[in-house]
Amino acid sequence: MADDPVPQLNNKTPLQTASIPAIDRLAAKGVVGRVVNCPPPLPAGSETAILSIFGCDPKECFTGRSPMEAAAAGIAMKPGDAAFRCNLVAFEDGDMPVDEKRILSHSAGSIDGGTALEAVSVLLDDPRFAKALADANMEIHPFPAFRQIAVQHACNLTGIRFTPPHDHLGEKTGPYFPAGNERAEVFANLMRLAHEILDRHPVSEKRRMAGKFPANGIWFWAEGTAAALPSFRSQYGLDGAVVSAVPLCHGIGALRGLEMVEVNGATGELDTNFQGKLDAVWEKLQEYDFVCLHLEAPDECTHNGDLPGKLQAIEWLDSKLTGPLVSRLEQAGIDFRLLLLSDHKTLTATRRHGADPVPFLLYDSRRDSGRGGVYDEPAGERGPFVENGSVLLDLLFERTAHTIRRERKENHYAVEALVKRAFWNQYVPGCHEHYLAHAMRSHPDFLPELSLVAEDLAQGIIGCILYTKSRLTDENGQEKAILTFGPIAVDPSCQRQGIGKELMSRSFQLAAELGYEAIVIFGNPDNYVGSGFRSCLKYKVCIEGNVYPAAMLVKELKEGALSGHCWTYAESGAYQMDMAGYAAFDKNHKAMNPARQPSQETFYILSHAQLKEQPPTEP
Repeated sequence: MADDPVPQLNNKTPLQTASIPAIDRLAAKGVVGRVVNCPPPLPAGSETAILSIFGCDPKECFTGRSPMEAAAAGIAMKPGDAAFRCNLVAFEDGDMPVDEKRILSHSAGSIDGGTALEAVSVLLDDPRFAKALADANMEIHPFPAFRQIAVQHACNLTGIRFTPPHDHLGEKTGPYFPAGNERAEVFANLMRLAHEILDRHPVSEKRRMAGKFPANGIWFWAEGTAAALPSFRSQYGLDGAVVSAVPLCHGIGALRGLEMVEVNGATGELDTNFQGKLDAVWEKLQEYDFVCLHLEAPDECTHNGDLPGKLQAIEWLDSKLTGPLVSRLEQAGIDFRLLLLSDHKTLTATRRHGADPVPFLLYDSRRDSGRGGVYDEPAGERGPFVENGSVLLDLLFERTAHTIRRERKENHYAVEALVKRAFWNQYVPGCHEHYLAHAMRSHPDFLPELSLVAEDLAQGIIGCILYTKSRLTDENGQEKAILTFGPIAVDPSCQRQGIGKELMSRSFQLAAELGYEAIVIFGNPDNYVGSGFRSCLKYKVCIEGNVYPAAMLVKELKEGALSGHCWTYAESGAYQMDMAGYAAFDKNHKAMNPARQPSQETFYILSHAQLKEQPPTEP
């Protein structure tokens, strides 16, 4: 559904062009933002996006698309098995080898279920194909759609490259056949043999006579090994159902322990049974607290190069599904929360998937956000940014109202304003920490990859933590690169809610993944001991002059990283501010009155206190 601007639509997106009054009404009272569902370097597609939307981080859970589709079909996979999508496809006509033919349709022209089963039966009944399949230790499980599932036993996928057919429509097939080693040739030869059998078979000729694409080939892709996902109930305390025509959605739902709901006439195309899907959702909402409704038509229309169809699919999502469902809920007097979004972009320009963030809409019938606006890509750009789509259900189920993510350039001013609110009059009358946050970003020691924000869907940026490199030097002059953070800030209205600890915990995880072994900071021990910081004296970390400040705290990210040495800490030059620009900078922020308060005396005492090593006691 989500897309980039399309020249044929006056450089608007299909979402901007389509008439979606019911969805826009929800958007005006809800929250519209943007979310990353397909984290790089994983493929941009439903196999990663729907995992994210269902609350599973694909970086941790993704093993391939087909195993999830196999789960929907009840296909049991054993250790060593691999599953594959086996599409029925349409290659161009001609006497040239299939490797030189263009792929015209990844779905054999949106083949109907009966013809799909007939085409697969032709292959499985052919002695040559049946023998080749057996020799490959493979089996194909027929389905009444272009999407077939193949399983290979005792499979070794190492070094084999498979390519999605919908990414190369209109291109010659040869470069995209399975390749990489001799085991890949097994799949490529099966594809060549299938084309030889199907190309002039009556099942294909009949479709040609009707002006349709033939089902004259198969295409293996979306390989993967057996998948296991955590229970939905154990994660959220809820049960639910998935209404979809797409095996992938059902498979992910089944692996999560959700009920798969199949609707007669649901095709995954523009001719799907909208009314049947609406009724199925309503029925399951009487049984469960959570129901997922999936509509595939906008994606398939885009792959087929059908822009009018994509617009129609979006408008029918509004008029035949969203609008009627919301009306039923409102008429029944049921309070509800609704999350609406694309899983990924499907680009009209290329007929391929895109990994860019997609707009999401979160609506709560009990509240009016007062934001106004509509649901489309530009509105998403103006709203909150969710870096990891796997937290969307946490937001939907009100397990949290905020997300933790990396700071972005457009957040700089908001972060500086937050820091000013949080630090003003705390340590001295006024503060300079917001200027530090501004200035340190231009220093080479600043680490944007570790600098995080907490963003509340309603309030915006409510917390931040900024990092720089620093170093320790041991008694032998050997240096160790470490980290320092600060400022760390939480909006005064949100303090004592664990947000600071969340920011630290997430940043510690990222820092450890990047190979850092220790962090040194200055702060009140009351705020940091609970997050694993200890006195600098415990780790033999001092500043120049063999001084151990009471406020200097140390955390090992790798146990034992500082053992066996005495260290001298040197903070980054990023913390040495040139105050000449402060006055001009501060004029860009809300004026606040400097004042004295007791916390400043506490800070003075703590910042001037030093720890002393205790001499060893006499035995």
